[in-house]
Amino acid sequence: MGVLHQLIPPAILKPLLASSSRSGSSVKAFYDLCAQAFWEFIEDLLHFIESVDWSEPFLSVMIAFHIGLVVWMLRSQKSHLQTAINFTVVAVLVCFARPLNNLLSANYALFSRVNYFDPHGAFMGVMWLAPLMADMVFLMWTLLEQTSEMMVQVKKKQMQLQRKRAEAAAAKPASIAPAPRRRKASVSVPLLRPMRSAPHIIVRALHWLLDTYARIVPFMRMLALSWKGAPRVRGPSHVAVSFRGLVVPYPEEIARIVGWCINSEVAVLTLHDTKGTLKERATDIAETLVSANVRVLVSGMDIGSPPAEPPALYLNIVSNSDGRAALAAVARALATHSSKPVINVDSVTAALQAGKVKLPSDEPNLIFLTHTTISSGMDIGNFVPWDIRLTEFAATKEDLILPAFDCGLRQYAKSQKRFGK
Repeated sequence: MGVLHQLIPPAILKPLLASSSRSGSSVKAFYDLCAQAFWEFIEDLLHFIESVDWSEPFLSVMIAFHIGLVVWMLRSQKSHLQTAINFTVVAVLVCFARPLNNLLSANYALFSRVNYFDPHGAFMGVMWLAPLMADMVFLMWTLLEQTSEMMVQVKKKQMQLQRKRAEAAAAKPASIAPAPRRRKASVSVPLLRPMRSAPHIIVRALHWLLDTYARIVPFMRMLALSWKGAPRVRGPSHVAVSFRGLVVPYPEEIARIVGWCINSEVAVLTLHDTKGTLKERATDIAETLVSANVRVLVSGMDIGSPPAEPPALYLNIVSNSDGRAALAAVARALATHSSKPVINVDSVTAALQAGKVKLPSDEPNLIFLTHTTISSGMDIGNFVPWDIRLTEFAATKEDLILPAFDCGLRQYAKSQKRFGK
């Protein structure tokens, strides 16, 4: 048990001991835990690959950098000095991971459409730290191997020199043989001494890798929580996203949000931006989603022929010309009517819904506000108050990414609606 405490980090050792106490066999529990961790890692990795847009140019540059670094390390691994320099450079790159993540997060709009650089550093941990850590392990093993070879060569030369001296002493005549001199005490270095420390270094390296895995995997799981099918008590049927940033998402990013909603069994997705840019891109968005069985609407009206079969999702694109602006237009029309109209809730609702497609859920259950913080106050924008009576709000500091989307769904599932007496 003492070896397990030295080899396995506490984050992995605790569930192992709990499993062994239930099953009665620590070996079987360790095997089951390793198998479960392996398949969870593979599943998280596949979900991470699906959630990243690999057409981003900066990703190609990052992958090319890692490939070039590996090629350079392989070409220079015969030089002990160059290997030590490479190890130092890679260690510096690892130390600068957090400042680099903060810098890229603040300036992501210059090179990317989505801010992948979350405060936890999950994306940088996978795309930057993980390859560099693998490089450091390779360089550390190379340095250990080079040091062992150097010690062996030094010992061989020492033994050859001693053999030559012994042969020279034996070839001299006995008459002129010098008087025996007092030998000085010498300490010989065992040939395999550097190799005795190799198991200790391997154990330390394995402990470091397991501890790193235990720290990084929770953030990878956070990236794919909604894809793992974790049970939720209830989910929203109508989700709205209000884009408050300077850059409006492109159709490819809208397609990813649509995919999240379909997988979460959301029936209606409403997209809102203040400038109406999404309305201008509605045709491109519809072409991007042509194979997803999504009915694209602009201000509640079809932009093309409606599909023959029921859609998997209704996508409604609105802007500041809808909502309160539409209500003001209806009020002006009623005020200028030649005859005195009957004004009540039903008549106003009928006027607002004239010519629009009947949605499965008119009121959004959950609204995401991008580039918004709760501390600075949340502006409901152009959403009319009676359409958001029971709506939950979720604010994100940056663009909407999968962890923030899933966090909002879980917040909604935990919320309790109180209607009063």
